Amino acid sequence: LGGKRQDISVLFSDIVGFTTLSEKLSPEDTVALLNDYLTAMTDVIFSYNGTLDKYQGDAIMALFGAPLEDDHHAVHAGQAALNMRKALVGLHEKWGNLPKLPYKDELTSLDFRVGIASGPAVIGNVGSEKRFDYTAIGDIVNLGSRLESINRKYGTRIMLDKNTFVLITNNHNPFVFRKLDTVRVKGKKQETEIFELVALSEQLTNEMKAMLDDFENGRILYTQRNFLEAKQYFESALLRVPDDGPSHILLNRCNYFIRK
Repeated sequence: LGGKRQDISVLFSDIVGFTTLSEKLSPEDTVALLNDYLTAMTDVIFSYNGTLDKYQGDAIMALFGAPLEDDHHAVHAGQAALNMRKALVGLHEKWGNLPKLPYKDELTSLDFRVGIASGPAVIGNVGSEKRFDYTAIGDIVNLGSRLESINRKYGTRIMLDKNTFVLITNNHNPFVFRKLDTVRVKGKKQETEIFELVALSEQLTNEMKAMLDDFENGRILYTQRNFLEAKQYFESALLRVPDDGPSHILLNRCNYFIRK
């Protein structure tokens, strides 16, 4: 029992609407689905030097930078998150080709959310003298879990905290990010800046770049309480990408404050 203090990144993922789906499936089909999904996601985590901490039903907790120190743990966590989404596409294709698969439409549209937080944690064996687990304990563990669930409010899929963003962007940054908001997550008094991991830089299309530029211009005006001009940028962003969740959220806020 015991551990040591170490800088790491923690990744949490959770399937969207899994409880509802599992009510429709038999126990045998639920187990088969989970085995397929967890195997694919864990393989990706391992390929980026991640350590599986635990499964909690359909949820995954993984550590990057532990037990072995890794100067690029934040980058590896981001790469794992994006490639987990790529692995999901492969699962959709696999499930779609199974002729007698129950609830095929739901399974081939299955999705998940990811939260990533970075910082100091105590890494080691935690539990009783008779039974213990290797895990991470610290504020970032709670934060990573909260960020995963906050995705649903913004319509995003991969969310991370400012510390992860800074660790990545201060070095060679292979990603495209956008700042979403400043929030106070449940259980914390201090506010946290939150960011979306959008894609790898090389995969950014001109249309997506233009949408992100509109969003950022609108977000800055929104923070300045210039809601009328901010609204125009969010409307422009939605013309480019109609299902962009963050633009919908901030546009609705602008309309609320304009009416108020």
